[in-house]
Amino acid sequence: QEIVDSVLKLDDATVTLTQTDLDNLGVTIPTGVTLDAINQVLNDVNVDANDTTELQSIVDSLNNLNNETPLTQTDLTNLGITGTVTPEQLAAINEAIADANTNTSNNPSELQEIVDSVLKLDDATVTLTQTDLDNLGVTIPTGVTLDAINQVLNDVNVDANDTTELQSIVDSLNNLNNETPLTQTDLTNLGITGTVTPEQLAAINEAIADANTNTSNNPSELQEIVD
Repeated sequence: QEIVDSVLKLDDATVTLTQTDLDNLGVTIPTGVTLDAINQVLNDVNVDANDTTELQSIVDSLNNLNNETPLTQTDLTNLGITGTVTPEQLAAINEAIADANTNTSNNPSELQEIVDSVLKLDDATVTLTQTDLDNLGVTIPTGVTLDAINQVLNDVNVDANDTTELQSIVDSLNNLNNETPLTQTDLTNLGITGTVTPEQLAAINEAIADANTNTSNNPSELQEIVD
């Protein structure tokens, strides 16, 4: 009877499962996976778990999330995550999960936020927020503005699809702001067009450092200097 009662609970998203229910259903709970997290997933309208196998799959996906084991599309589905992702975007999601600045342990809601932020990266018409940058684990040095970051991301010459590429853009903006001599990589990160020689690059850096120019958070002004 207890098993029957626990099975019936699975079809009621308003009911909270107990540890006894999980025991009745024969579900194995790895160390670290919490009952609250399991119920959060089960109460998601995008999740439908009706038996022990499906419930165990949810628990296993939570364990993968907690241990930063690279998630699969199946894991995202198990956890009720919405949004169609490409293999490249899935890799970016896993990179963000593994970043020291993010914490998704027992937190599928935070995972959904990361997915939403990754999907934004592929849409040049969308403006990233500070929350998006936090979700992606990007560190913003003092002085680098959100407007400048979005200006670069919306440049047709820039393609940033994951945390590493976005962090590189931010770091290049920081170099520009601090008048740290830019490299060819910095110019590429900032969407600057035009092939430059080492001598021309030195001249660009000299112009940036001139007291009469102001390129801080201003890649458009940098493009004018390059031109």
